[in-house]
Amino acid sequence: MLEGSKPMTRRANSYLRPLGATGKKGIGSGSRVTKSIVIPAYNESYRLERAFGAFASEVDWDDTEVIVVDDGSDDDTAGVAERLLAPYPFTLVIRLDRNRGKGSAVRVGITRARGCQVAFTDADMATDPQCLSTLFDKLADSEVVIGSRAHPDSVVKSREASRMLFGKAFNRFVRTVTDLSTEDTQCGFKAFRTPAAKLLFHAARIDGYAFDVEILMLAKHLGMRVQEMAVDWTDVKGSHVRPMVDSVPMVFDVLRSEMTWRNARPVEAISVIGQPGISEEGMKEVAAALGENIRFSDSVVSWSKGALALLPGLPSGLAMRMRDRLEERLPHFRIYRSAIEIRSLIHPSAAPLLAAIRSMPDANDFDSAIVCDDDTASRLLASIGAA
Repeated sequence: MLEGSKPMTRRANSYLRPLGATGKKGIGSGSRVTKSIVIPAYNESYRLERAFGAFASEVDWDDTEVIVVDDGSDDDTAGVAERLLAPYPFTLVIRLDRNRGKGSAVRVGITRARGCQVAFTDADMATDPQCLSTLFDKLADSEVVIGSRAHPDSVVKSREASRMLFGKAFNRFVRTVTDLSTEDTQCGFKAFRTPAAKLLFHAARIDGYAFDVEILMLAKHLGMRVQEMAVDWTDVKGSHVRPMVDSVPMVFDVLRSEMTWRNARPVEAISVIGQPGISEEGMKEVAAALGENIRFSDSVVSWSKGALALLPGLPSGLAMRMRDRLEERLPHFRIYRSAIEIRSLIHPSAAPLLAAIRSMPDANDFDSAIVCDDDTASRLLASIGAA
């Protein structure tokens, strides 16, 4: 998906790469992308252009991709983004066909992210881009890192009284009706280890401003570590959040966010299982076949006679095509495609897979996987119904 130095614009219905182009070696070969930054934007042509210089000066463009998702803007947000990103190597502009909401725009961008770590930040750069390096660094200790304007070390400048009161009231409401202890769920400055991000946003359903609450609730249910960090935040004029208008749908979304955990969209998985006593060469063949078909950020668990890959964001049709292709490539193995319920991942037997989800992928090691013994693998497959 990298074509010289020119950013690409894609319609939303093509945001998943063709199956042959999503493999670990396919997207990693020849590139050095280790970080991804998603910028959701709705009618942000002016503020994006105004803030981009400060952002660009803080990005290491040699190993960072930037994805701007235009959420059905009425202005020239996509055109401005293409022009601003044109000088840089790893960039993508996606234009949604209609305004779907910030949560939807972030979800689309994270689905396309290729780095080992992925963050999103608002187009107005209200959070100082100088905080980006700290945001990514803190992922060494946590699966999720979030900027918090309520952090005692944060510097918050020129916040309008109405927005400040709305924010405090909303966060108090969130802590009352959920089991989250987060002081600031809504700061548009968050980062994730990529396997965790892809699973969380695959499961998420909320498209509006309250999507952050849903993501944090899912992370807590899955036992992910969430760390809050101080930010330097400045209120930038032109916010699209309307406290009096948006408060009602945001409250409703918070109340229904718990239902996401109970009714989350199942995630596709492919398991490859050989006969007892399979040779080391046979397992190398399995690793090679999987490596040609999956993304390096997909979570993989292997054992002495097989492997399991979790494929968040992959439609069932593409998963079936992957299964068929693996059956042709590995005729002496049993290939299973299954849809795994998100809730099954907290079963004790699913611990190896959850460990893979929480791990930090290495852009230079496309064959890494969580390894477990055969008995543990059998319990894992049984607990999630993957074989």
